[in-house]
Amino acid sequence: MKAHVIEDGKVINTIEVESLEFMPNLVEAKEGGIGDSYADGKFTRPPATKERTRKIDINSELTESEKQALIDLVRI
Repeated sequence: MKAHVIEDGKVINTIEVESLEFMPNLVEAKEGGIGDSYADGKFTRPPATKERTRKIDINSELTESEKQALIDLVRI
C-alpha cells in the first residue's frame, strides 16, 4: 500500500509499504500528496503561489546578444 510520511504536520514523502506499522508517522495515501498539511485525519493543500511575471520591451531592455539568444530559443 502507499503511505505518506508525516513530519511536523506535513507530508514529506510517499512510500510503498506492506503495513502502516512499518515505521512511525505513516498514514495511508488514499488522498493528499507531498507538501500537503495533515491534521485531524485531513489533508490540506498549501495555498497556490502566484508567479510574478513582467512584460519586457525586447527592443529597449535586452542586449543584441540576449535578443538573438531568445530568437534562437523560440526557433527550437
